[in-house]
Amino acid sequence: MITCIRCTTVNPSTSDTCSQCGADLLPGEGAVSRLVYIALGVFVAVALSGTALLLLTTAAANPVTRWAAPLLISAGVIFMGLAIYAGLYKTPLWQRYAARARRHSDIDAQQALSDYTEALKLAPERDKLGLLEGHLATAEKVGADDIVLPDLLALQPAYAELAKRSSASERSDLAMKQITVFEKLEKAYTKAEDKDKALITHLAYLAWVEEHIEDIISTSPSKDSLTSFITGVPANEQQVIRDFQPRYLLVSQVKDDRTRLVQSGAVAAIGYCAECRQVYRLKASLNCPYNAKHGRLTLVEYVLPQEVALAESRLRQKVSERLKTARAA
Repeated sequence: MITCIRCTTVNPSTSDTCSQCGADLLPGEGAVSRLVYIALGVFVAVALSGTALLLLTTAAANPVTRWAAPLLISAGVIFMGLAIYAGLYKTPLWQRYAARARRHSDIDAQQALSDYTEALKLAPERDKLGLLEGHLATAEKVGADDIVLPDLLALQPAYAELAKRSSASERSDLAMKQITVFEKLEKAYTKAEDKDKALITHLAYLAWVEEHIEDIISTSPSKDSLTSFITGVPANEQQVIRDFQPRYLLVSQVKDDRTRLVQSGAVAAIGYCAECRQVYRLKASLNCPYNAKHGRLTLVEYVLPQEVALAESRLRQKVSERLKTARAA
């Protein structure tokens, strides 16, 4: 149901205008906002022009200022033009759907979900991330599991792509969002009783943590709060772990988690021994199972038990290609 922004009358979701006051139920930018844009443009343009005239009156005493005056006038004209454009600009349909979705998020979540869906269909790619986040939050609110999972899968690559062109602080924020997505994905697969995909998601999460340790560490305002995040132990209950470095804690957590999964048989680990020139399935450690003196295996992969044969074949192919490349070099 659509609630009219003007008179608050509740209308059917198929309505285009309010049954009570006739207002457009999918309005663009309001007249007040547009007038504010124009008024702000006029104010800035007048202020810049006035400053330019003041500089011109002192040009005789300071010739340098004569160059500043035309620049200020030009800036005022440009700003005025932008303000008029913003005041007269027709609000795109996707923005109108998005605005109505936000208005209905606490009034009628189903209507908000429908509007977010329409906005996502119409919006340009560069503007879809925020809409996708709103779509996901609304789907979670109404318990639409069939929508939550696709949204989470779409958010993962979107955050990864955004991180490539973001600053360090922005990457830190995105890292926490990615962690949340991984956690929700694993829960969604578990709820759907798809244990294999839940395990695959968890393995992907551990690999992602290894790759983005610096971004995760720089997110936390303090070592205590980061330690709480990693270990799940409240800051006021931390004792010995407080003296450990966050990086060590993260690496240790990933290692311990993988070891637990391998020892329980839920996950299998394979790796390559450069001394034996063989691919092995690992058990208790990452060392060569044939000869411990050969040290740790390389190219270690963690896979589901039923995928071991395929993973071993893939790893042998990878090793063969690397050896060929090395010989050619």
